[in-house]
Amino acid sequence: NVFRYGLNRNCLESMKKCDEFITFLPYAINKNNTRYCLLYDLYIPDKTAIAFSSNIKNSTLDCLGYNLDGNKFTSTNGIYLTGNNRINTVMNCNITDYTNGIYIYNSSNNTVIKNNLTGNMYGIILQYYSSNNTIANNTAYKNTNGIVLMALSSNNKNNNLIDNVVFENTDSGIGFGTTSENNTVRGGSIMNNYKDYYTSGTTENYFINTNFTESRKIGFYTDPSWFNYNNETTGN
Repeated sequence: NVFRYGLNRNCLESMKKCDEFITFLPYAINKNNTRYCLLYDLYIPDKTAIAFSSNIKNSTLDCLGYNLDGNKFTSTNGIYLTGNNRINTVMNCNITDYTNGIYIYNSSNNTVIKNNLTGNMYGIILQYYSSNNTIANNTAYKNTNGIVLMALSSNNKNNNLIDNVVFENTDSGIGFGTTSENNTVRGGSIMNNYKDYYTSGTTENYFINTNFTESRKIGFYTDPSWFNYNNETTGN
């Protein structure tokens, strides 16, 4: 493994903020109020790379710009938050070749920020009572699906997707499944996906200032789906 950063002042300052260093996979984040950092690029075939244990809160995973790489094996996750995880942060990760790049399941009030996701089936996916999460300043590029809130019998509510760049994904760019409602997509650039936006069922979600300067492809799975768009500059 090769360090991505030279031992300059910025690198050392970033490393000083870390409480634990991740040097092997698979890895379990099992402490509250702790900052975990990758020390170099890591690869693991056929398994989930990093999982937050149940009920973890107020911890941070900072990849420091390093890579988590899989081999596209079925049902694997780059980073997995499940079991009532809350107030955690995932940041600065490059995640490639998993079923789910970042998978949030039954976890709320978390922040996913400044991550790059490529070659996954789902770049970022939220499912099963995952609400009040902030997904901001991420890039989802050339996945099957970019960012998806998927719910079949449980609500994903009040999530905020802010200033994400989502492009050239082969199915949906941003998608909302049945009972995912009152979520907001604000800013960013969502373009050149097979379907830039996809909404299903009786969902009502909001899209504000999302660079509708050119034509966008919107998919409606069922007739009751709602799509609300507001340009704060023009009021339309």
